[in-house]
Amino acid sequence: MEFFTEKNLDPIEIFEWLTLHKDQGENRCLLAVFYEYGIGTFIHEDSAFKNYKLAAEEGDTLAQAFLSLCYCYDMGIGTAVDRVKAFEWYEKAAIGGSVAAQCNCGNCLLEGRGVQENVRNAYIWYRKSANGLYHKAEHMLGYCHEFGVGTLLDIHQAIIWGRRALKNGNVDAKVSIDNIFTLSGFVEY
Repeated sequence: MEFFTEKNLDPIEIFEWLTLHKDQGENRCLLAVFYEYGIGTFIHEDSAFKNYKLAAEEGDTLAQAFLSLCYCYDMGIGTAVDRVKAFEWYEKAAIGGSVAAQCNCGNCLLEGRGVQENVRNAYIWYRKSANGLYHKAEHMLGYCHEFGVGTLLDIHQAIIWGRRALKNGNVDAKVSIDNIFTLSGFVEY
């Protein structure tokens, strides 16, 4: 809401404009965000889900990512929980280039959530996402190397990926790096 007040924009007017122009470009996905968070309207999860789904089916990779990232299928927002569909949408968005969805594919594969567990493929998705500079995936690559999940155990690589994740804003990576040095007796150089 700060953005709207700083720019002297009325979120209600923007919401009304989006409802009139929802079939143009990425407007439908943005309309879904407004419904999901109650921007310029009341929170309406069913409408958020419906608009994310329509946009995603039209090939909008941002909506495909949001369809899962907003936890619509994962958490049952506007629809029943369906982890298989959640993974399918993560995968579509991941193939479309969403680094967040690539990381979420890795999470699903690592945990066997909506898909059969496959730690090697989880590692591959994390690697792809981390190459796109997604800090959560960089942190997970550190984890994979630290414990030999889907790849060889390599403490040096765990530290490299952990530091990269920390540099890119992942605060959890600091704890992971500290634990490596504390628990393993690995000496920083």
